[in-house]
Amino acid sequence: MTKQSDDHQAALRLPIRVEQRGNRGTLRFASPLDGVAGGSGGGGPLWLGVEWDDPARGKHSGQHPRRPEEPPLFHVVVPGSASFVKVTPLTAGPRLQRALHLSGFPAVGAGSAATDRFRFARTFLSALRERYAGALGGTSELQRPLDQPDDDNATVGLADVAFGSKTVETVGWLKVARKLGRLQVLQEVSVAGMRVGWVGGQLLDDGDGGSDDGGSEDAAARDESDGVISETCPAVMDLNLAQCLFVSWEEVARVTRQLPLLKTLRLNKNRLLSVGDVSVVSVAFRSLTTLALNETVASWEDIAGLAQHFPVLEQLHLGANRIAHLDATDAPEPCFPHLRVLNLEDNNIASWGCVAELTKRSLPNLEALHLNGNAIATIEIPTPSDGTPFKSLSYLNLSRNRVSTWSSVHALNDLPALRELRFKDNPITDGSGVAFGEPAPPQSAAPHSGLGTTDLLIARVDRVTMLNGSSVTPRVRLDAELYYLNWVVRRYPGVLQLTQQQRQSLSPLTPAIQAELTSVHTDHPRFFELAERHSTAAAAAVAAVATASGSAPMLKDRLLELTLVLVANADESDSDTWDQRSRVPVGLRRRAVRRRLPATMAVRAARGLAARVLGVPAGRGVRLFAVRGGGLDAASGNEEAVAEEAADDLRELGFYGLASGDELVVIA
Repeated sequence: MTKQSDDHQAALRLPIRVEQRGNRGTLRFASPLDGVAGGSGGGGPLWLGVEWDDPARGKHSGQHPRRPEEPPLFHVVVPGSASFVKVTPLTAGPRLQRALHLSGFPAVGAGSAATDRFRFARTFLSALRERYAGALGGTSELQRPLDQPDDDNATVGLADVAFGSKTVETVGWLKVARKLGRLQVLQEVSVAGMRVGWVGGQLLDDGDGGSDDGGSEDAAARDESDGVISETCPAVMDLNLAQCLFVSWEEVARVTRQLPLLKTLRLNKNRLLSVGDVSVVSVAFRSLTTLALNETVASWEDIAGLAQHFPVLEQLHLGANRIAHLDATDAPEPCFPHLRVLNLEDNNIASWGCVAELTKRSLPNLEALHLNGNAIATIEIPTPSDGTPFKSLSYLNLSRNRVSTWSSVHALNDLPALRELRFKDNPITDGSGVAFGEPAPPQSAAPHSGLGTTDLLIARVDRVTMLNGSSVTPRVRLDAELYYLNWVVRRYPGVLQLTQQQRQSLSPLTPAIQAELTSVHTDHPRFFELAERHSTAAAAAVAAVATASGSAPMLKDRLLELTLVLVANADESDSDTWDQRSRVPVGLRRRAVRRRLPATMAVRAARGLAARVLGVPAGRGVRLFAVRGGGLDAASGNEEAVAEEAADDLRELGFYGLASGDELVVIA
């Protein structure tokens, strides 16, 4: 690169954000190229080096097109995202031509095509007025009170609005437009995609803050750094500056420091340089609680370096930024002490350890962490002596990662506050993951229809009340944990019969039982906890396995022997009298059948079974009563019997304290 080209680029104040045909990029180079299109010694055609926001538009990383082996002519953030654009009357609009002329470049020529030329940044207020006040066509409509009718000659409330090639007559449009056009009361403002990039003054040339067509903006928009923005829209609390042409944090700060009530700032799809002038940004973001920087190619180091300027930040969104490392800072104080939500989705993070260390040292109050769309393969929750990471974390999104072992799933139990988990599209959830040599059980292996990997996730991770967006009710958790117990017992039938003392001391066990116990402790660390919690169901599962091998009593010996009794419901008064006195008149008993039912049978299933067995016609309302103490037949003289209506379909029969010899009474 020649000294002349260096001088040219300094005069242009590169880098500069540009837009061409809706594609945004960063202009990083301007100079003739030796050996390209007749260029020699700086006297050939002018070429612009652009790093495009969309890497698919790039062809190289800044290298000379004829000498790619040499060092690049300019630096790019994303490899392969750059290209050279020849300056012609088609690509250089009036504004670029003036800037090139003032910077010492030769004249390009007259004329330009609006579709191909480069477009540059505009001021914030010009975009604001265009979006919110431009529809009214002047200030007279802005000054009219909202409750005052429109001019009769304008047909009250009517306006023509164009949607593509069609024009629609709307009612009340002017009133809505006037409401939006009152800039001083706007609380949510969006100028996304409107090429905002500065606040007035100088950008490309001396004193020209004009549009691409050579015109100039009004005087109020030419110098927005003297409080004009705060006078125009002082009530803004939510500002969307996404897909704009800001080149530095200083330019953003010159806007936000004039908005004292600002709480939410969205800068998605911008490209911002590191802070150079700290004095400009020192007070510009002090009230922000939410910051969105998705698709900005910002590294964690860049963000951590800005932490001191965001003292009360609570939500930070850094999705799709190609972040691979999260190095914790060495500062004695946390960099974001108030941060509750951190979004790191669609990055390149492969290490869970760096995430854990970061949250412990820099984010002590984190409650929600989005890590979906990364490359995390294993999860280990360390418990260091100087503090537990994720102590407040209640929401975790790990979908679309590479987790392939159940040990990583079990590690989530070390998150004491975890309540909501998203865990879709991992190898372990689609059956391709292997946990200590054993894959997740196939769907066909489940004892109940519809149970599978989701139920294993629920059973293996305690305390979670929301999984993949679905509520984990107590009933859902119970079913999942019983399924899990049954599945483990079938694989290791001898372990559950061990006493606690035997489990703690491996020496007196046979080699086979010892191997089973080791596998259970390693692969299913929650098994004994769940077996103790659901002791009846676990015993039934052991009995079922033992029965199959002929080494234990039959499963039927563990069922409840109940009498199903049909009671005629002659009229409402009969059933009410029976219910109040807890006695059944002998004359109303129509039929009694003895059946053996499991204590874990749901009330809904028991009611349907009893109705079918007792011959109750389909469609007739049925009430089910659990009768403890031997039955309610008045002829038996049993005064100890107690009746309780089993009205909760989700309860099990065992919940009502039934034992063999008791009754289930059906009133139909």
